[in-house]
Amino acid sequence: DNHDQVGQEFKKRFGFDATAEQIIAAVGFLLCALGTPCIYYGTEQGFSGGGESDAFIRECMFSLSDKTTNALNPKSRIYREIATIAGVRKQYAALRFGRMYMRQSSTDGKSFEMPARHDCMVAFSRILFDEEMLVVYNDSTTQEDEEYVCVDRMLNPEGSVFRYVYGGKGKLHVLKNEDGSHHFVKIRLRPMQFVILSNR
Repeated sequence: DNHDQVGQEFKKRFGFDATAEQIIAAVGFLLCALGTPCIYYGTEQGFSGGGESDAFIRECMFSLSDKTTNALNPKSRIYREIATIAGVRKQYAALRFGRMYMRQSSTDGKSFEMPARHDCMVAFSRILFDEEMLVVYNDSTTQEDEEYVCVDRMLNPEGSVFRYVYGGKGKLHVLKNEDGSHHFVKIRLRPMQFVILSNR
C-alpha cells in the first residue's frame, strides 16, 4: 500500500475500484502476514483515487486553508475494522513473530491444493511455538464459499478447536481425512468475508 508509482501511466490508490470489504481484507492480510505492515494515509478512509496524474493518488486529508476540518473520520467502517485487526495483531504474538505457511484447501475434504482460481478461499497460518493463527478470506465478490482449510496436524489433533478472534463467532472443530495426512477445519464464508482464528 503506497503511492510510489513512478513510471506508471495510470496511477491508482490501493482502494481504487474496491469495496470496503476488499480494502479491509487486503489490509487485514497485510497486518497478519510476515513483515512490517505499511498503510498509506487515506486507505483507512477509503480513498480511491485513480488517474494519469500523481494528484489522484495523493488525495488530501487536510486543507492548509481550513484548519478546522479534515477528511479523517474515526467512525469510518474501514478505519474501525483496521483498528480492530491491528488490536488482534497486538494481542497475538504469533501474528507478529510466527512462521508463515500458505494453506491448502479443498471443496470435498479429499483433494487439497493451493488457491489457483478466482472465487476461492485464500488462507495462511502464523505459527509460534504451539500457537497457530489461521487467516482466511473468501475472494469471491458474489458467492458464499464453504471449504476445508488445512491446519498443522502436529499441533491440532482431530477434535481440537479453532476459535474466531476476528470476523466470526464461535469455534470450528479440527477434522482429518481418512489416512490422517491432512487435518483441517470446515469453514463457510460470505462473499469477501475475512476472518482470523486461533487454536488457543
